[in-house]
Amino acid sequence: MTRSDSSDSYRMLKELLTMTSPFIGEEFFRRATAAFGRVLAADWVFVARVLDAEKTRVRVLGAWKDGADMDGWDFALAGTPCSMIYDSASVEAGPVRACPGSQVHVSRKMCDLFPAARGSGFQSFLGLPLWSRDGVMVGHVAVFFHAPMEDQARADSMLEILQLLAHRAEAELDRLLLEEERNHALLALEEMNQRLYKESMTDPLTGLYNRRYFVQRCDEAHVQSLRTGKPYCVLLVDIDLFKTVNDTHGHDFGDQVLRAVALTLLDQVRAGVDIVARLGGEEFGVLCQEADALQALDIVGERLRLAVANLVIRHCGRSMQVSISVGIAESKPGHSGWEATYRRADAALYDAKSGGRNMVRIAPPGARPQ
Repeated sequence: MTRSDSSDSYRMLKELLTMTSPFIGEEFFRRATAAFGRVLAADWVFVARVLDAEKTRVRVLGAWKDGADMDGWDFALAGTPCSMIYDSASVEAGPVRACPGSQVHVSRKMCDLFPAARGSGFQSFLGLPLWSRDGVMVGHVAVFFHAPMEDQARADSMLEILQLLAHRAEAELDRLLLEEERNHALLALEEMNQRLYKESMTDPLTGLYNRRYFVQRCDEAHVQSLRTGKPYCVLLVDIDLFKTVNDTHGHDFGDQVLRAVALTLLDQVRAGVDIVARLGGEEFGVLCQEADALQALDIVGERLRLAVANLVIRHCGRSMQVSISVGIAESKPGHSGWEATYRRADAALYDAKSGGRNMVRIAPPGARPQ
C-alpha cells in the first residue's frame, strides 16, 4: 500500500467513524452498511449473524444495495461466497483467496464459481468474519462488486477499511446477543412466576381455583359492587354424604367423584363471568358477578344441582351417582365486606342439607349468619 493509499484509508476510516458511531441496533447496521457501501464504491454490502450451531444459515441485520437500504432476510450459506468465511480450509487458487476465520477475496468470475450467485451480475467479493468475545464466529460482513477486483493492493486496502465495520459490528452484535439473552431470561422468569402464581391459586386435585383465589375474587367483586351498585352472589356447594362415598368406596373413588363434580360445575357456569373454586374437602364455591339471588338461582344454582344429579361417575369398573346441596346469598349494600355474604350463603347451605339435601336454598334478605 502506497503512502497515498494509506492516507486515503485513514481519511475514509475517520469519515466512517463519524458517520456510524452515534447509532446502535438496527439503525447502526442500516446506516453502517450504507456508509461503507458509498465509501467503498460497492454495489452491495450487508452484515449477517449466524442462526444455527452448524453455521448453515444466517440472518441479514442490515443491507445496502445499489444505493438503497434493504430489509433483513435469512438465507442458506451453501453455494454462496459467504460460505467460505466459515470454512476451515485455506484456499488460494485462481481468483479465490480465503484464510480460515480471517478474510475472503474473490477477484473475478464470482458468478461462475458459486451456484447461488449465478445470474446476479456480481464479479468480485470481499468478506470478513465476526467474532464474539469468547472466540466464537457469530456472523460476517459481505461486500459485492459488479466489476472484477484483481488489484490485490486495492483489495487489501478495502479489507483494512472493512475491518473497521467488522469490529464495530462485533461490538454491536455482542450487545444484541447479550440483550437477547437478558430478554430470554426475563421471559423465562416471567413464565416461571406465572406458573408459580397459577399453581398457588389452583387446587391440584381438581384443577379448579383454590380458596385463596376465591377469596381474592370475592374481595374484588365486593369492591366493584360498592362502586357500581350492582349485586353479586356467593354460592356454596357441598357434595351430599361424601364421607359415605369415601368410607364405602375408598379415597381413590372419592377423588374421582371430586374431579367429576368439579368439571360438571365448571361446565355449567357462565364462562368468563362466574368463578368456580374448590374451597376444601367436598365443598366448592361459585362467585356469580353482577347477578341477584334469583338470577343466580336460575342461571347457576339449579343448573348445577340438576347436572350433578344426572351425572354417572365411573371408576375402576364401578359407577355411582351423587347429589349436591347449594346455598345462595346475595350481597347487601350495608355489608362492609364479602365475608358477611359468604356467611349467609353458608347458612343457606346448612338449610339445604337440613331440609333433605339435593336442593338449593337462598338466604333471605334479613337472614343472619349462623
